Amino acid sequence: AMKQYGVPIDPDLILNGNFGFRSGYTAVMMLHRRRIPFTAIVASNDMMALGAIQALRELNISVPEEVEVIGCDDIPFSSLQPTLTTMRIPLEKFGRRVASIMMDLIAGNPVSDKNIRLEAELILRGSTRKTKQETKGT
Repeated sequence: AMKQYGVPIDPDLILNGNFGFRSGYTAVMMLHRRRIPFTAIVASNDMMALGAIQALRELNISVPEEVEVIGCDDIPFSSLQPTLTTMRIPLEKFGRRVASIMMDLIAGNPVSDKNIRLEAELILRGSTRKTKQETKGT
């Protein structure tokens, strides 16, 4: 998406994690120690995003005023304070589709769908600022 919109990709801002709370926390602390500036975090899942928010709190960096945070999977903890903007992924629908493909493969049937694409829903909450477009009607 960044390439599509002409946004340069800085490899120093891409950190790997293990999908845990501590992983998100550690990533923010690492960026801070390296003095790498950033204004947003897109985490691979909500637990990493919540860990990132905890680190930002400890560094007295305000969310979303100074750094916006987005997670992915909309776990129940996402609605705690501060509420977390997240991507709600239709995991049940995805699981059904994968199971259907597996059953076709087991039965020896050809599989036409090599790529599964499902729409995710952006759930806007308190860890990001509203866009100008969103605030026009409110």
